[in-house]
Amino acid sequence: MPASFKPRKQTSETLEYSDRLKRVIRAHEQVYQEYVPNKMEDRNEILTLFNSKRYPQSVRKFLGGIYRVILPQANMFELEAKSGKLDKDFKVKQAVVYRISQYVENPERPMEQVASCNMKLGTYQRPVVRLEYDPEGNVKNSVRIGGKNIFYIPYSPKLIRDLIEESGNTPTITCVTIGMDSGSEFHTPHPIAIPNLEEFIEVEDLYGLIEASRHGYLMDQAGGYARYAEDKRLALETPSSLSGKDESKISKLRRVPPVGLKQPDKTFVSVATGTESNVVTQENA
Repeated sequence: MPASFKPRKQTSETLEYSDRLKRVIRAHEQVYQEYVPNKMEDRNEILTLFNSKRYPQSVRKFLGGIYRVILPQANMFELEAKSGKLDKDFKVKQAVVYRISQYVENPERPMEQVASCNMKLGTYQRPVVRLEYDPEGNVKNSVRIGGKNIFYIPYSPKLIRDLIEESGNTPTITCVTIGMDSGSEFHTPHPIAIPNLEEFIEVEDLYGLIEASRHGYLMDQAGGYARYAEDKRLALETPSSLSGKDESKISKLRRVPPVGLKQPDKTFVSVATGTESNVVTQENA
């Protein structure tokens, strides 16, 4: 490690870090960087976690938006929090990112908040660095040159239902989007809203949900995706089977690629540039 690098150690006197912050700190330490949680959101998160353990009966949560994220390539999902091992075999195809507000009430004055924070959970950014070596081959410096988006909460219907039950409220937004390797964590500028909660939770075909939304099938009532799927099936059959059906809508569907959104060639290009010997992303750390 560089002589100036001294990772911050947690002792019994320090406040405990959240799972998100532990991942961020570990990711920096593995590439000879130090992350000091001095940002306002970090401090609020630490203080809220500390007071949540002191006053567990006074913790209140409010679930904001939930995003189901398509992962288009390998090494975007973190399989292990402690080691930072990535999904190089591309086993995980979908992840979840969500926003939640958490606050702790004063046990003696319930309307007064002791601490509060707003958290975005399920993704963070790992540093991409250029390492500099001394003549003996030891690392003397670590220079950050970019970042890599990492997702770490796998999708499952049970997970989303548990989040809703724990918070006690229906999420304010339910969206589907595509994950990005670098830059913004989401590909679409405005993630696709899925108005019906059951379709958002249960339908596995995310590209199909995106297409159904683009063609106006999805509404607050359930059944929009099923109508889309049926019309899409008919659109791929011979015209003779379309008697009595909405030919104009089905004709539009016939022009939509079955795989859903076409992914731009350069959308998922990593910001990590350089040779393998001097660029470290933790995939080769």
